[in-house]
Parts: sequence; C-alpha cells; structure tokens
Amino acid sequence: MTIIFCFNTAVRRMARGVMVAVIVAACCGGGVAYGQKKNKTEKTSAVADEALLKIDCQMIDAKTQEEIGNKEGAARIYRKIMTERPSYAAAYYELGGMMLDKGAVDSALILTQKAISLEKTNLWYRLQETEIYERMQDYKRLAKCWEEIVNQHNDVLDYYYELADAYLMDNNGEKAIKVLDRIEKRYGVSETVSLHQKEIWEAMGRSDKALDEIEQLAKAMPHETKYSAMMAEVYMKRKDYKRAKQYYDQVLKNNPNDEFIHFSLANYYKHTGDRAAAHRELEQGLRQPTLGCMEKLHVISSYFVPSDLQGERLKEALGLTAIVTEQCGDEPEVAGFYGSLLMYDQQYAEASGQFKNLLRTDSSRYESWEMLLVCLNMSQAPRKEVHDYAKRAAKLFPLNIMPTYILGMHALMDRDYREAQKLLNRCEMMGFRHGYLEPQTYSMLGDCYYWLGDYSRAWKYFDKALKITPDDIGTLNNYAYYLSERGEQLEKALQMSKKTIEQEPENATYLDTYAWILHKMGRNAEALPYMEKAVKHNDENSETLTEHLRIIREAAGE
Repeated sequence: MTIIFCFNTAVRRMARGVMVAVIVAACCGGGVAYGQKKNKTEKTSAVADEALLKIDCQMIDAKTQEEIGNKEGAARIYRKIMTERPSYAAAYYELGGMMLDKGAVDSALILTQKAISLEKTNLWYRLQETEIYERMQDYKRLAKCWEEIVNQHNDVLDYYYELADAYLMDNNGEKAIKVLDRIEKRYGVSETVSLHQKEIWEAMGRSDKALDEIEQLAKAMPHETKYSAMMAEVYMKRKDYKRAKQYYDQVLKNNPNDEFIHFSLANYYKHTGDRAAAHRELEQGLRQPTLGCMEKLHVISSYFVPSDLQGERLKEALGLTAIVTEQCGDEPEVAGFYGSLLMYDQQYAEASGQFKNLLRTDSSRYESWEMLLVCLNMSQAPRKEVHDYAKRAAKLFPLNIMPTYILGMHALMDRDYREAQKLLNRCEMMGFRHGYLEPQTYSMLGDCYYWLGDYSRAWKYFDKALKITPDDIGTLNNYAYYLSERGEQLEKALQMSKKTIEQEPENATYLDTYAWILHKMGRNAEALPYMEKAVKHNDENSETLTEHLRIIREAAGE
C-alpha cells in the first residue's frame, strides 16, 4: 500500500529540547519539574524540595553531555536519576530516545513505556512510542497507539493521517479508508483526503470505489474542472457518451477558454459521429494562444490516422494545420508537418515553399532536403533551382543518394556523359536502401555507357534495371532502340519494344522504335504502318521520325 502521510519525526524529537527549557526554568526560577506531577501533599515551591531540584539540575547536566556528544556520560546520569527517583518519567523518556538512536529498539520500548506508565497523558512519550513501533515494523501496535493518540487529541489533523498510514502499512486498507472518512466528517470533503482514498481503493483493486471518490470531488468542487474532466474521460472509455457530455459541459461552463476542453469535445463528437462539430471544436482549441506549437501538431496528428488523409479528411487536416501555421510559421516542425500534408495532397509547389522555410531555420535534417527535391521535381520547378538545392544537399549529406542522383540525371540531360557516369557510379557505390532509385540509376548508367561507346557495360546495366522493373517502358524503349542501332540482339529488342506499344499504343517515340527494329530486321512492310502511325502522333514534329518514315517507305518499295 502507498504511504499517504508521514508526520515529521523531527517534530517528535523536539520534546527533548522542550525538556531542557522546562528543566532550566525549574532550576532557575522554581516551579514543578517537567515529567513530575504536582502532589497535593507536596509544597508548591521547588526550593522546598531540594532533592527534586538536584535531580532537575542533573537532567540539565545529562542533556548538556548528550548535546556535546558524551552519550555514555548522559546515559549514566539518566540511570542515576532513575535510581534515585524512580517516578521521574522524563529520565526514562530521554534514555529511551537515546536507545532508539542507537538502534536498541527493545530497550527503547521498555524505557518509553515506563515513562508512559508514569504519565499516561504525555503526548511526547506516546509519539516516541509510535516511532519505536514503526522502527520495529510492528504495524498493529503502531495503529493501536495512533488510535489512542487520536482519541486524546481529536482536533489534530496530522494524527488522523498517521493513523491511516499505520493501517496501510498493516495492509488494512478498509480501516485506513474509515479513518479518512472520519476526517471528512469532521472537516468536510477535501481534495487531499479524496485523492488519498482514491489511491487506497485503487491499491485494493476497487476501481469503482476510486471512481466514486473522483465523482464526489467533481460534485463538491464544480469550479475545479480537472475532476469533471477526469470523470468525462472515464465515461468516454466506458462509451457512456451521455454522462461524459454532462461533465464536459460543466468544464466548458467554468472554463470556456481552456483549449483542452475543446479537444476533448472534438474527440467526443468524433466518437458520436458529428464530424462538423468535431472540426469546429478543434478549430477553437487550436486558436487558443496558450497551447504550444508542438502540442497543437500532436493534437492534429493524433486526430487523423494516415488512412484518413484523403478526400475531405485531408482537406480538413490541411485547414487545421494552416491555423497552426498562422501562429507558428517560424517553427521548423510546423513547416515540415504542413509541407508533408501539402505534398500528400499533391500540392507540390506549395509544399516546396514550406520545406524551404524549414531549411532556412534548420538545414540539419536530410529528410527535409529530400522532400524538397521531390516537390521541386514534381512541380516542374526551374532546373537550375533544383540543381542548386541538390548540389547543396549533396555537399551537406554526401552519403545520401538522391541529391547525387539528381545531379547525375542533370549531367545526362546535358549530354555530359562522363560526369553523369561518375555521379551515378557514386550512387551505386553508396548502395540502394530498400532498392530506392536502384533501377533508375542502372537505366541511366546504361544510357551513359552507350553514349560513351562501352556497349557491353551499357547492356549489362540495362539488364540489371529490367531485372528489377521488367515492365519499365522507358528502359525497355531505350535499350531496344540502342540494340537496333547497333544491329545486335534484334529479336530481344523487338520483344522489349512490343511491350512499350502494348502499354502506350499511340506513343510516337515507342512506335518509331518498334518500326525501326522491324526495318533493321528487313521486315519493312510490317514496319511501315507503325512508322506512319508514329508520324501521325508526332506532336513535336521530330525530323528523325520523318526521316525514318522516308527510309522505311523506300525500303518497302513505295
């Protein structure tokens, strides 16, 4: 069981300091010594009893010896007092405290109980007894002792807590609860007591009783909204949405600007199927200035699961994130999150703007560079802009493949085949994580080696690319055309080219390749209709296609 409250044991030991002050008063100004009852037959003046005054002064000497570290000397004096005046309770109490400090708990208990027998109502003696029982782990007697103290001093709140604590240490949670009930009867419902009762019920496996304590707090303290919120969450888990709403409304009434109540209500409306109301509550919560940017992003990301991010749901997520961006546009995490959603919605130009904002603040994360490069390519941004970002990224992250891949692709487009081959070979050396960009790199290396005149390597890389993606029509077309130009493996080239026109039967480039291979095989009559169709769909007015048509017509005898 959890210990709910520990009375400060140091306070208990203050009794010894009090003893010194009282005894000094007895020696120096008369009066009755601490620990000694006044007897009707005795004279009221301390001076009249020289023996008692002598013992009082011995107590001062003993305490002095104890304070300067002469424990043995102090103990001898206490024992001497006990011999000379066996009814002097304070000596037993002080020596019992010394025994307790030494760890001699049995001796400490005997001496303390002797002091109690001489002065049954002395609180300090009883407090020392509780300390001994606790040290002995005798929790039953500890609880009994605290019960007696509480009965004598029922106006001290701390003693009730100590009693409840003792019952808990004795694994008697029900009695501990009853003690706390006594506190509530005397002092009224309080947060501290109810929460302790909740913890005890939970430790006993009584979640229903623990919930009752929170509900009691929620009703007793309607302006302390956290308890109403806790009750609402409990009923949400139980799918008791009607009762949950009652508590949510109570929180909203007392604290309408609390962003969390709006998020909780959004969750409530989501579960009850009112998406419009849920979205409205989310908007209100996100517009509250007290919530941090990252907390707002967490709310959005937890509200939308990835499978939700399509159609209207994706538009909703974008709208909510735009609200956060208005307030937290300089935060890189916000820009990255918003950019990712825009990218998911295929708004590549807008997404690239967000990633640029992110990189201006934090350029240390490679993923942001890669997403920017993807967005720039997909939005058909100026090639120089793409090239500049790829160059910077390749310099910052030389072991990541995409920036180098883009630079290699640009070099190939510029017909700088040697530079392209060098960059793409570097990609190959880096390795392709999960096959990322692997077939594309091999295909472009095939192009490079073909134009560099290393045909065997070109065929090898084209074969490697097609092993991974056998139906990639760009690779199939280029490989087939290069083979036809070389007059090699024409049957293989024809079969590859046939796949391209089956997928795109009106593509002028693929029709031209197929017709040209047939021409190279001497099958000009077959080639002619494909070549004529290629020219018909030749939107770019390619002179090469027109020339191929002329050659094939002549070869076909037309």
